[in-house]
Amino acid sequence: MRLHLAWLFALVAASAAAQTPAPGAATGLILGRVVDGTSGRPLGDVTVTLAGPPAQTSGTTPRVMTSGNGYFVFAGLRRGGYTISAAKSGYVPGAQGKQQPTASGQPFDLLDGERRGDITIPMWRYAAIGGTVVDEAGEPLVGMPVRVLRRTIVGGTWQLTPAGSQPMTDDRGVYRSAQLVPGDYVAAVVTTIATVSTSMQDAYTDGVATGTISPYQAGVDAGGGSPLSLSGGVRVGDFLLKTGGGGLNGPAPDAPRIVPPRADGRLLVYPTLYYPAGTTATQATVITLASGEERSDIDFQPRPVPSLRIAGTVVGPGPSSNTAVALFAAGIESIAREQSFESAITVSDAAGRFTFLGVAAGDYTIKVLRAPARPASGSSAGNSITVQVGGSTITSMVMGPPPPIPNAPTVSGVLPVSVIDRDVTGAMVTLRDGARLGGHIEFVGAAPKPTADQLRRVFVNIDPADGHTPGAGSNFQIWQGQIDADGQLTSYQLPPGRYVIRSGSLPGWTFAGATLDGKDITDAPFELGTTDVTRVLITYSDRQADLSGTVRDEARAPNAAAEVILFPADPRAWMGYGTVARRLRNASPRKDGTFIFAGVPPGDYYLAAAPPGTVPDWQNPTTLQRLVSSAVTVTVGDAEKKTQDVVVKPVRPR
Repeated sequence: MRLHLAWLFALVAASAAAQTPAPGAATGLILGRVVDGTSGRPLGDVTVTLAGPPAQTSGTTPRVMTSGNGYFVFAGLRRGGYTISAAKSGYVPGAQGKQQPTASGQPFDLLDGERRGDITIPMWRYAAIGGTVVDEAGEPLVGMPVRVLRRTIVGGTWQLTPAGSQPMTDDRGVYRSAQLVPGDYVAAVVTTIATVSTSMQDAYTDGVATGTISPYQAGVDAGGGSPLSLSGGVRVGDFLLKTGGGGLNGPAPDAPRIVPPRADGRLLVYPTLYYPAGTTATQATVITLASGEERSDIDFQPRPVPSLRIAGTVVGPGPSSNTAVALFAAGIESIAREQSFESAITVSDAAGRFTFLGVAAGDYTIKVLRAPARPASGSSAGNSITVQVGGSTITSMVMGPPPPIPNAPTVSGVLPVSVIDRDVTGAMVTLRDGARLGGHIEFVGAAPKPTADQLRRVFVNIDPADGHTPGAGSNFQIWQGQIDADGQLTSYQLPPGRYVIRSGSLPGWTFAGATLDGKDITDAPFELGTTDVTRVLITYSDRQADLSGTVRDEARAPNAAAEVILFPADPRAWMGYGTVARRLRNASPRKDGTFIFAGVPPGDYYLAAAPPGTVPDWQNPTTLQRLVSSAVTVTVGDAEKKTQDVVVKPVRPR
């Protein structure tokens, strides 16, 4: 097969030399190979997909399997921009231009009649983490949730993001988390202790029996989660306790891990444990996984510790009853999405009072985030499409525009608290209203304007600048603003904080940025307090700027063995850009050393080229600072097609 493909490529190339292809003719060809990213050996039976303009006369998406020697070929291609992806069981998805397991693929352009034989796609095997969880006596702990988090740069800082499968221990106390991309990880056995008063539990039980929605259920739904039913929990005085995997959907039903009280009446609980013996995420040991590596020795032995209680009150504005209240251990800010990492959860009563039982000594933050109930967005019969296929029919639902944003407020409160050697009483969490964003959308260019229906379907993401997403459950919708048919922006009330704005795509248009009173708020964060902001301008353009060039070695010869990095010249832009860094880019050059960054926002940049594998954490501000001395400066104008060569240089030592 290898010989056959080589002959095919040679014949087609010879034919191309003998004739000039007509503009727009489908005579282009791509010959490539998929290899193991660690060993370099070829990978067979890989599904390779080509995406771009209609590549075949049928207009279907080309998809082929690699030969035993890893080769693939696509023929009959038109001029245009393409991407190539690769998939194989047991491997991290691969793509053209992806030179690290966590990198993104890079699009490339194919000219009329061009024959490319320089495509090599590396793929890396998934890794896994496993082990056992036993108690202080060495007996297996069953149904214990184990969380595996990947250590990555988010918003310019190191954060932990849930990754792979999130298993629970089996009847042997054994767990295994698979499909992990090679990299750095942290593992934890997470315990969330839920406390609900017996009167609330009775009200909920009665509501279920009679088919009514109790005030308790409605309040918790609005407060950010599902009803917390603790039937079967351990009764402690006037409260029911249950432990499990965290989140407002409730603890696992098969994990009663509360030890009977000691002689002094204090409950013994198994707190969250970060491998090997840390009580907070910042105390965890980092586990580094290579391609295909399986660590089956990540064992835990939680030990029960005496606990205390925290009692307090949630106070205004507005109703503070039936409100979900969460307790987070110190270091929660290092976890990108805090949902399901609560140390304890409860619900306030009719007077706003709340109690957490089973709290181990330590530093915590009490948090409340109560958003309006999410409107229903179901489809109607008028939104369905029915297609006749032979003797049967297929019906698919077409989702309409999102439901309108309610006028009700979003309230939030945060209170630090330390638990040392006695119960904490009188904790007061003061809620305050958030603020809304308003403004309009503008189109710069000559392309046909989007229809009113297309505008209504666009979501505007209001992204916390540090990349850390607070809240839980159904609160996720508050981070999305909407555009109406007239191009006006509206949003939910948002908790006070620092934010950046992103917006979705529109046919024929590219999101160019957002400003507030002329100041960029796409990559530079803005402060939102308790006063509405109504002067946001979201801009779309039908043109985009590109930056291309050639990577060269010290002798000025093209060099394809490098990683090209583009980053802002202003170091303040290296942090606080939310979860997606628009102005920080990396790319791998082609075989001839050329590279391209498409859709570059206008501005001043550094452009650097480093030897492969020397900048795995290239988004780290510390790494970017090390690259400055070997970088060239470049300014990209609006819709400019900029060209700038760069010399590959060793990265300055730490």
